[in-house]
Amino acid sequence: PGYDVLIYFGDLDPEGINIMCALKEKYPQYKIEPFIEGYKAILETGLQKKPARTPKKQIFNKKNISCFIEAFDRTTAEQIKNLLVSGCYIPQEALSASIMKERFGTK
Repeated sequence: PGYDVLIYFGDLDPEGINIMCALKEKYPQYKIEPFIEGYKAILETGLQKKPARTPKKQIFNKKNISCFIEAFDRTTAEQIKNLLVSGCYIPQEALSASIMKERFGTK
């Protein structure tokens, strides 16, 4: 109550997660949450193929990862954690515009 809710959606990688956590820290007056169904769709699509290796320049922040995955159900949180710990990521582009429209578009 009294809060605007902002839904964050980016790459499923340490840097994307760090960006969301930085936004939450900088703008505490907003409730910033991950786009749960979008990330579930990224996992579903991305895990059907071999996920890409995370670029080495990305910073793996355990605190941010924990903060991010606590928004998800246990199974999805474990999938995300396992993906990231294995040194892989799934870009948001794994979901094409047509898949996004099909899954999340208005009728």
